[in-house]
Amino acid sequence: MSNILNEDIGIKNNAKIKFTLAQKIQFLCIVYVAIWTISPVLAYGMVYRILAIGCVFLWFILVFMSTKKFKKDIFLSLLYIVFTGTINFLLHDIDGLLRNFQVYIFIFFFIVYLHYSKLGLLHIKPILIPLIGLFTIWNITTLNGYEELGNASRMLSKSFDGANELMNEGIGGFGHIYSQIILVPSVLYLLQKRIYKNIWYNLLFAIYIIVTITLILNAGFSLAIINLILTMFLYFLIKNKNWVNIFKLCSVGFIISIIIYLNFEIIFNFLISLASGTRYQLKVIDIYSSLRGVTSLGTVEVRLERYIRSIKLFFQNPLIGQLSYSELGKHSALIDSFAQYGIFMGLIFMKIVLGTPYKFLKNSVGSKFKLSSVVLVSLIISAGTNNIPAQLGVSLFIIYPLIWNLSTKDNGGLKYDSQ
Repeated sequence: MSNILNEDIGIKNNAKIKFTLAQKIQFLCIVYVAIWTISPVLAYGMVYRILAIGCVFLWFILVFMSTKKFKKDIFLSLLYIVFTGTINFLLHDIDGLLRNFQVYIFIFFFIVYLHYSKLGLLHIKPILIPLIGLFTIWNITTLNGYEELGNASRMLSKSFDGANELMNEGIGGFGHIYSQIILVPSVLYLLQKRIYKNIWYNLLFAIYIIVTITLILNAGFSLAIINLILTMFLYFLIKNKNWVNIFKLCSVGFIISIIIYLNFEIIFNFLISLASGTRYQLKVIDIYSSLRGVTSLGTVEVRLERYIRSIKLFFQNPLIGQLSYSELGKHSALIDSFAQYGIFMGLIFMKIVLGTPYKFLKNSVGSKFKLSSVVLVSLIISAGTNNIPAQLGVSLFIIYPLIWNLSTKDNGGLKYDSQ
């Protein structure tokens, strides 16, 4: 085990550190919970869930036994979990807790990041390549499932009775798709900077990018496609730390995405006519068919109504919120958090979701500023227009910080300086 944790994995300026037995156990706990979180085949197994919960508690026990002083944000995160968990259990019984289970796993990975940002991210660096590789495997199985079943992603997002069977076949749904939008520019950055010298690792990164983009485009989630288009648009056009230009690029990219979204039928009919009689005709028709069911104005109207509903509920009781989630719009993690729990808990949750990428953005220069910008913009869109899946915790608090820090000379990790 020691050899695995201390091995030289070919990273520039790599350093070796020694792990205590407790640190090795903590690392293994994180590995299992991360693998369980991103693996569709493990999602519905009760034994796998119990093991994951057990690993979370064991990790916390070992950390509390070995740490004398904790960051303020760790206490705020635990306060959010205890407060919201208690409220939801009192008002909605066990269903209230289960409804927020994904969010609590997401917050667990935030706490993991806070802990290791103090120790140095070298402690969890060995997990990076396996996670990207595992995401690639599940992306391939998911893409194959979508091609065979067509609307598998939509069926999984609605948690229908056959979801268990689909996920046992390695087919991911809503959370699997949305959690990887920020990983596309992150892994692309890792590949472009050649931080890893190993050719096989770089080949893995290239395969991951191609497969993931293909998966998102074929999954049938229109907001995910808009988010990806805007993210990549900004990634290739942002050149320096100029906030005015970035605002202009965001505005132009958003407008272009909305124009494409609202004129979907016209654009694809034009593309089909261009591809007529060529080998690309069937492919364009396949893409058109897979996206056709999710681009109606009715979907936009329903979402807007739900966002507005949650905003109104927040202003009705801004201090403590509605407490019950029954009347919420249930389509925006950030807005719903303010509406249900009030201003204080809403701000804590917003800091949990956006605090880390914003911290990276403030400390970024050169090409890293480009990466930090697109991740933050993508995250605001995802958390502002959808619920937050547990898988996003792995992407945002494990993979992205590791990639960001691997291009830092000291390799020790950005210090999250909240006291």
